[in-house]
Amino acid sequence: MQYNYSIELIPFQYKRERKVIFMPVYKTKTEKTKDNKIWYFKCNYRDIYGNIKQKKSKKFSTKEEAIKEEAKFLILTGNTTTMSPTFDDIYNEYLIYKKKSCRETTIIRIKGYYKHIGKILGNIKIEKLTAKQYLLFQDEMNKLGLSTVYKNQLHSLVLSLIDYANLLYNIDSKVPKSIGKFKNPTEMKKEMLFWTYDEFNKFISIVDDNMYKVFFEILYFCGLRRGEIQALTWNDINFIKGTISINKTLTSKIKGQKYVIFPPKTQSSNRTIPIPKNALAGLKTLYKEYSVLDGFENECFVFGTFKPLADTSIERKKNKWCDIAEVKRIRIHDFRHSCASLLINNGANITIVSKYLGHSDISMTLNRYSHMYDSKLEEVINLIENINK
Repeated sequence: MQYNYSIELIPFQYKRERKVIFMPVYKTKTEKTKDNKIWYFKCNYRDIYGNIKQKKSKKFSTKEEAIKEEAKFLILTGNTTTMSPTFDDIYNEYLIYKKKSCRETTIIRIKGYYKHIGKILGNIKIEKLTAKQYLLFQDEMNKLGLSTVYKNQLHSLVLSLIDYANLLYNIDSKVPKSIGKFKNPTEMKKEMLFWTYDEFNKFISIVDDNMYKVFFEILYFCGLRRGEIQALTWNDINFIKGTISINKTLTSKIKGQKYVIFPPKTQSSNRTIPIPKNALAGLKTLYKEYSVLDGFENECFVFGTFKPLADTSIERKKNKWCDIAEVKRIRIHDFRHSCASLLINNGANITIVSKYLGHSDISMTLNRYSHMYDSKLEEVINLIENINK
């Protein structure tokens, strides 16, 4: 059986009259092959059961051949009607795609965001989305009392779904981007709190539990994230070199599980940093105390031994000692800010601070802590004046 095709070949666009969707065609990594066939197509299509699948073709000599063969394939498989997917359709495909490269915590977060999005926008076709519909979505989210930061995570996911639809099916919507992010001028931004060295000393002098004393010393002087310090095991402590190896993180936010340990989110979060002498001495004491327990091994948690310290226990103890010491209550993550402040105010280079905290790049450190360098401007002026003498 022969098929005659008279299709104007325009990649990346709908062919409205024949209703064929063209996907991009690709080159092989090397342009030199024995038969000079370097072009192929890769497209999504629905099988006879309605499942979305992907087809990767054999190689062709020219780009035009690859595009033409893609058109033939889509027609033969019955994929000649214009695909106009809803947000639900694209979300299901997007989730499959993200599961290949993202951690479970990220997938859980995406699912949580989409529960809100799907209730309002789920059945709406992306290319048919109107400004009125998106404004309604924003109004409904505002009624829920969600923080502006959280609502803008929803907005970002909507944009990601549209981008993915554009990538797969050349479908777009400018509406969410033109309307913009959620705005709530009355909402106060969470203040970045930190303790001075004197405030920390007042706090730590009240702590009467050796394990917690070391726990808070490492938070303050080493700037670990909550999940990083909770995940520490004795294998991560090098008593000879006096260092901590940070190579994993812990979360207790996965449904049905008390806690799960993952590798750090970014490569830069993998780091080895020095331990202050007081904290190192405290760790040695803890190790001597715990190493005689039945079932102890170096894979045990540094803080909690057979199970990590619970978030609720940490918060309860911290707040109690804050009140006794008469210092302001700060969050666990504020210990990290306090560490950054301590380093900067004692002359640490911003690049060193960035590496010490495990930031993915120096711009992240600058965005968060550049204001702390304002007090150093006078020192720069004095330096310049001394040079000019």
